[in-house]
Amino acid sequence: MNRGFVLYRSPLQLHEAGGSCAQCYLASDERGSGIVAAGGIGKGFENPEQRHVGLFGAARALLQDPTADEDEIFPTLKLASMTGRRRFRLLYRGVEMVRVVDEVPILRRNPVQAHEYSSIRSAGEAVTAVIITVTASRRAVGADDVARAYEQVLREEGMAWGGSGGRVTYFLAGDMLQLEVQEFDEFAAIGAERRWPEPATIGKFARAALDEFGESLILRKGGGGDMGSDNLIFAMVARVLADEVPRKGGKINRKEVHRLLDMHVLPGASWRRPPSDGDPNGERRLWDNVKKVGRMEELYEPGPMSVF
Repeated sequence: MNRGFVLYRSPLQLHEAGGSCAQCYLASDERGSGIVAAGGIGKGFENPEQRHVGLFGAARALLQDPTADEDEIFPTLKLASMTGRRRFRLLYRGVEMVRVVDEVPILRRNPVQAHEYSSIRSAGEAVTAVIITVTASRRAVGADDVARAYEQVLREEGMAWGGSGGRVTYFLAGDMLQLEVQEFDEFAAIGAERRWPEPATIGKFARAALDEFGESLILRKGGGGDMGSDNLIFAMVARVLADEVPRKGGKINRKEVHRLLDMHVLPGASWRRPPSDGDPNGERRLWDNVKKVGRMEELYEPGPMSVF
């Protein structure tokens, strides 16, 4: 079944035409923080089974990859679930393409994000701070990761570094650590370009914060009960289908969702029993996991955004 076409390009080329196939994009030097996916599916793809060929293929690819975890499963399936449209252009920040499996791009969420901030009081909307956030992940985040994210913002905004001072504040809120960096180049001559703290200096501050709070930012295996990687994949696909399969008697048509999982996802997980085999315990676990996915998604927001 034709899954349509998808082209990928850098967020710096958001409003440009064209792009590359997944494998070509992965091999290019255009990759950065975030990705743009544009394309569409053919006419006549009216029902969920037809529209979500890309989602089913992504689920099977992830099931065959024993290294895939939440940081890859969530963004890969979130993007794939939004490509079943006649036309689309999606901007997905905070992720990177790390490999391609059976033509499916595997994305990884970067738990370290940085962006500039401009105060309404600043002259000419000048950048007054760089905000860096570190969210919980299976992988431990290092001070170098924070320094690189900070440096990338400085480069993208054309801001010089190497100044005589700065101010760094940080705090932990739940499963997120935030650092705020302000330049404080008091010895810069009047009219001269002001310089921000060195990335290496910010890395040292980050190391101190991570030494204190880092354990709070590592997602531990086993905390999700039945939510191993394959259970997470089935639950995410079921969640998408539950919203799109026509309802029966005003309720989710679980039987049809199970049929689609059997037909299009189960072939990637030969060790599993079919969702439709009549096992009430298996069915209950699946739909309990669907509810868990809804709660877990907050950690992985924002997802892909439609851009026109």
